[in-house]
Amino acid sequence: MMTKRTNRLISRRGLIGAGVGVVGAAAAVGIPLNAQGHFYPGTVVAGLDLGGKSEAAGAQLLRSHFAGFEQTAVTFELDGKTWQASLADLGFGIDYDTTLNNAFQHGRADGVVNRYTTWLQVGSDQQTFGLWFTRDDDQLDAYLSQLASEVEVAPVDATLVQDGSSVEVTPDVDGATLDVASVRAQVIAEVQQATSATISLGMLPVGAKVTADRLSSVRDDAATLLEGPVTIVSGESSWSVDVDTLASALVIPDDPTSEKPSLDPNALVDAVSSIADALYVAPVNAIVGWDNGPYAVKLGSYGQWVNSLALATSVATAAADESRTAQVPVTDVLPDVRSDNLDTLGLEGLIAQGDSSFSGSGEARQTNVLVAAEHVSHTLIAPGEQFSFNQSLGLISVDNGYVEGKIIQGQWYASDIGGGVCQVSTTVYRAALLAGISFDEWHAHSFRVSFYELDGWPPGIDAAIYQPNYDGEWELDLKFTNPTDSWMLLQMVQSGESIVAQLYGTSLGYDVTLSDPDISDPIEPGDPIERESTELAAGQKQVVQQASPGYNVTLVRTITHDGEVVSQDTFVSNYQAQSEVIEVGTASTSA
Repeated sequence: MMTKRTNRLISRRGLIGAGVGVVGAAAAVGIPLNAQGHFYPGTVVAGLDLGGKSEAAGAQLLRSHFAGFEQTAVTFELDGKTWQASLADLGFGIDYDTTLNNAFQHGRADGVVNRYTTWLQVGSDQQTFGLWFTRDDDQLDAYLSQLASEVEVAPVDATLVQDGSSVEVTPDVDGATLDVASVRAQVIAEVQQATSATISLGMLPVGAKVTADRLSSVRDDAATLLEGPVTIVSGESSWSVDVDTLASALVIPDDPTSEKPSLDPNALVDAVSSIADALYVAPVNAIVGWDNGPYAVKLGSYGQWVNSLALATSVATAAADESRTAQVPVTDVLPDVRSDNLDTLGLEGLIAQGDSSFSGSGEARQTNVLVAAEHVSHTLIAPGEQFSFNQSLGLISVDNGYVEGKIIQGQWYASDIGGGVCQVSTTVYRAALLAGISFDEWHAHSFRVSFYELDGWPPGIDAAIYQPNYDGEWELDLKFTNPTDSWMLLQMVQSGESIVAQLYGTSLGYDVTLSDPDISDPIEPGDPIERESTELAAGQKQVVQQASPGYNVTLVRTITHDGEVVSQDTFVSNYQAQSEVIEVGTASTSA
């Protein structure tokens, strides 16, 4: 910051320099007694007569007189608006000490005779002293910069406007900016007068960067870019990018004499991104099986990807071409799993397997078990990826090969498409359980199901899944995450009337043991439940569900690694008691 001290009011006899101190009473040798401590007669400061006044009175008079000037030094005006600035706002200050010290020397600088002569010749030897000011140039420039930002008017560039197939030029409009140098000089000059002043702000014109004259030379080139839509063609499919969209991407060069108008591809990305998405084809992984090592059951296929910016660039280029047809830049996308990279997946061998028997199941249930096993088999799980049984299984529907069978729905058994699928989810659950994998989602069945204990597995090792049929129903799923750095392969194998879930990958090095289940005392069922049935004659009754007790079953899985316990997980299955369910007919028996 630069601070200057200036004396601006000129005396008729010349300037008195700053830095001369007040002469104290002790040094006032030869000064008339009445003048000691008082200003000499004829001492005038900025029009104020201080003659005969004490130093304190003179200082008070001076400060009081210029208080208003300090508060409102300059008023700026422009187009009916005003801005008031104090002396401090503008970086100025009155140096009262220097001003008063200079004035106090009047009559004291000459010899004794002249001092007395000056004192006696009251009013005949008047001397005027100017005000001394300090000036902070940084503060002054900062104020004027802020003022300039408030009064500036931005210029308006000429533009090209597309109207149908034509391109028109809108006129440019000049702006204005504060003439800071001129206003600065006026401020300094007015402050020197030590009276409040009004300054009309001078403005300088600011021309538009893009003028109508400049655009006229490029209007024809721009019109060519916008003369019609651009067509994107891919095989038998086509899309059109309309003229309005192209116009929004028009770029006018700063120097039309050396550059031509163009379309900015970045401005077209949003317009073509949906087209790029439509052209995307996902790669298909090879279907992998295991037979003494991984092999490709079915080859995968490449996908294709279209970069939106690259497509937008093609559109921008086509707008300048006579054909106005954009070529689609297609990039091949390799599938993650291919017949030529199976050895990189980390499928080193069998991690664990689980099995279950569907012996004694009806034809419909056996069908659904085998169909579900086929859909789930050959599922690959990437490192860190979550496996979802429902996602791997797909939709349980007639179109996918399922038939109607018995399922658990709510508090009783019901008939629905896919009855028996839980046999497969239970088998997969057993394999993952024995592999030492943590589960993200798992549900025991509502009731204790005898099917899952026919092959020697104890109760409490089953997994229920459910795909909702109606709004408001909850989905039940079996989920776990691959904890290894390698891929995992789930393969389902049929062995007689049993199915086996095999998990292949890189061993976790775990030793897994399951405790004997802790089975609670039986929970007795409630009273029989009757429900109406239109399938039975009125009054006819039929038992459709036998009563059976419920149990709470607890199982503990202990996982060790190199003899150290890694974790102990507790699995609790709360099997409800099943009340006897009797259907009562409501159908009419008219003759």
